[in-house]
Amino acid sequence: MNKAILEKFPLFKNDPIKTITPVASQGYCNLNYLVTTREHRYLLRVFQQENIDRQAEIRIQQCAAKEGIAPPILIEDKDLAWILMAWVHGRDRTTLNKTALATLAKTLQTLHALSCEAPNIDLPSQIQEHTPEVKEACQTIAAYDIQPVLCHHDPNPQNLLWRDDRTLMFIDYEYAAYNDRYADIAAVCVEFALDQESERFFCKSYFKGMYHPGKLEAYKVLYRQLCKEWFANQPRSKQT
Repeated sequence: MNKAILEKFPLFKNDPIKTITPVASQGYCNLNYLVTTREHRYLLRVFQQENIDRQAEIRIQQCAAKEGIAPPILIEDKDLAWILMAWVHGRDRTTLNKTALATLAKTLQTLHALSCEAPNIDLPSQIQEHTPEVKEACQTIAAYDIQPVLCHHDPNPQNLLWRDDRTLMFIDYEYAAYNDRYADIAAVCVEFALDQESERFFCKSYFKGMYHPGKLEAYKVLYRQLCKEWFANQPRSKQT
């Protein structure tokens, strides 16, 4: 990223850029850089994957930022080639205690309550290989009412930044869209490999009571298949 491009923006008029360095942990869809000035730190995301609605991503992240569950976007490139956002002080984690699970449930509730212009997504239509297990899962889901909310769709550990057990932000809203709330609940259960006790605690924290384990299991099947196909379609250089 050319430093001179950023320095044209008023944000850096009285606080010039000192360094732009790649972030150690890179994703599949963007190149991420830490931008430092004398006073502040920022995250620069240079978009790589082209088949993503970046306008929707930016709009959704800004909605989430207003609720304190996402970093605010400070500058967006007019050609949607990159965005600059506030640096989030936190860390990702792969294991969650009960306090953290309750925090995650509450943060998901906040995200799911957002009203924002966003696309709709139908998970079965995104799956290429409808195995017998996938077909059975789709039949199970069809038996339940749809509960459409704004879902993140990629709540893997690297997309959740924790300051402590009670403070959490979601990042990377590339795949956010309206879908049944169980899609996100199932994704969390899969990504964090929750055991039965942790899964029940997380679901009861989110739903505040009764939920449908059968529907949850069906969405877990769809999520695993989507992940399998998504990674299979990534360039080999990014998988190593």
